[in-house]
Amino acid sequence: MAKNQLPFGVPKTVVLLSFAMLNLLTGIAFFGYLPLVGMLLKEGAFKWKCPAPSGPPAKVEAGPCDEQTLVFGQIWDVSLLMLLFSGLAWGITTDWLGPKINAVAGQVLFLISFIALAFAGESFVLGYWIGLLLMAFAGGSTITTTMNVALLFPTRAPQAISLMTGSYDFSAGVFAIMEIVHSSVYPKMGIKSLLLGYSIVCVACLIIALVFVPFKQFEPEDIEPETQRLVTDQEAGVKLVERPAPLAVDHSDMTQLQKYTSLTFIMFVAFFAIEMFRMSFFMPTGPLQFGVYGDEKAAQLSKFFGIIFPFCGLTTFPMGWLATRYGNIFSIYLANATGVLHSLLCLLMPWTKSIFFAYANIIVFPMVKSQIFSTGWSIAAGTFGFVGIGTLMGTAALVAGAVSQGCNPLAAYTTKKLNGNFVLPNEGILVAGIIAFAFPIFMTILARSQAQAKAAEAAAAPKVRKTRPSLYGGSIGMHHIEAKFDE
Repeated sequence: MAKNQLPFGVPKTVVLLSFAMLNLLTGIAFFGYLPLVGMLLKEGAFKWKCPAPSGPPAKVEAGPCDEQTLVFGQIWDVSLLMLLFSGLAWGITTDWLGPKINAVAGQVLFLISFIALAFAGESFVLGYWIGLLLMAFAGGSTITTTMNVALLFPTRAPQAISLMTGSYDFSAGVFAIMEIVHSSVYPKMGIKSLLLGYSIVCVACLIIALVFVPFKQFEPEDIEPETQRLVTDQEAGVKLVERPAPLAVDHSDMTQLQKYTSLTFIMFVAFFAIEMFRMSFFMPTGPLQFGVYGDEKAAQLSKFFGIIFPFCGLTTFPMGWLATRYGNIFSIYLANATGVLHSLLCLLMPWTKSIFFAYANIIVFPMVKSQIFSTGWSIAAGTFGFVGIGTLMGTAALVAGAVSQGCNPLAAYTTKKLNGNFVLPNEGILVAGIIAFAFPIFMTILARSQAQAKAAEAAAAPKVRKTRPSLYGGSIGMHHIEAKFDE
C-alpha cells in the first residue's frame, strides 16, 4: 500500500508533472546566460562604462564594447562559483529541513532575481549582480528537492529521474525563447517587460511548491500488489514467508552496491568530474575550435551551436527508457562512449578539416551534457538509495565543479601559448575519458560477482515455491510470498 500522503489526494502522476514544471520553468535557467546577456547588452547594460567614441560616427562600433563584456564575464565567474556551492547547500538543507522549505526558498530567490534584473540599470547597477547571483544560487534548488518523487514510481524510477533531469536541462532554453520574442517585439517591448512578465511564472512556480512539494521527503513505496488472494493450506503444511522489499530503484545490476560505498562513490565522482571537465572546456572554447574552418564558417557553426545547446535537455529523456530497459550500467557505458566520441570529433575537426565532424560534434555535445545529469542522478539513486542523496550529489557536483574550474586557465593557455592549437588538450581529455571506463567495468564485475554469489546461495537454500495468486490477478510485487513445505 502507498506510504505517502499526497496533497489533496491527487494522483501521483499530477505530483510528478508538477515537479517537472518546477524544473522546466525555473531549474537551471542560469545556463541560458548568453541569450540573456545578449538582450541586456542590446538595451545598453553597462554602456556607461564604454569610453567616449572617437572618429567619424560611421566607424563607431554598434556592438558592445570590451568594458561591457568584461563586467558580465566577471559576473559569470562569480555566479558559476555560486552555482557550484549551491548544490551542496541545497542538498544538505533538503536532507535536514525537508524539500518544501527548500523548494519555496528557491522559487522566492528566482522571483527576486527576475525582478532585480528587470529594474537593473545605470541607477541600479547592483540589480545585475543580485539578479544573476541569486538565479545561479537558486539553480540547484529545484532538482535537489524534486528528485525524490522517483520513489513514488518504484518500477519506473529511472524514467521519473530522466523526466526531472530532462526538464531541468531544458530550462536552459527559457532565455533562448525569450530572446526570440525580444527580437520580434523590441523596441516596442523591452527586456524589462519580458522579465516582469516571466516573474508571474515564478509566482506560479512558488504556488506549485507551496501546494505539491511535501514537508517530508517521500518514502520508498512497494509495487502495488493489487487485490490478491493467496492460496494457503495450513493443513498441507504451507508456511508463508515474507521477505523485505528491496530499494525502490532496484536493478539487477545495481543491488547491494552499498557494501562498496566508498570505492563506488570515489569512482562515481571521478567519472562525474571528467565529464564535467569535458563539458566545461568545450563550452567556451567550442567557437574557437571552429576557427579551423575560417571566420565565416566558424560564425555559422557558433550560431548553430548556440541554437542547439539550450535544448540539450531533450536528449535526456531517452536515457530514462534506456536505464529502465537495459539497466544503469548500460547507461554509464553509453555516457562514457558519448563523451569519448565527442573528444574524438574534436580531434577530427582540425585533422580532416571536414565540416561534417563539426556539425556532428555540435549534435553530440548536448548529449554529453544531458547524460552527466540524468545518468549521474540515476547512478546515485540506484547505487546509494535516496537517503541523503541531496548531500551526496551536492558533494559530487562541488568536487566536479572545482575540477572543471581548471578549464579557464587551460583554455587561456591553449589560446595564448599554443596559438589556438586545441589538439593536445583534446587528446588529454580523450585519454581521461577512456580511463573513465574503469568505473562501469568495475560495476559490471561487481554485479556479476554478486549474481554468482546469489546463485550459489539460492542453490544451497531449501526448495521453495511461490504460492499461486487467485483469479483476482496481479503481480505479487516487491513483497515476495513464498510457500515452504515442512519436511
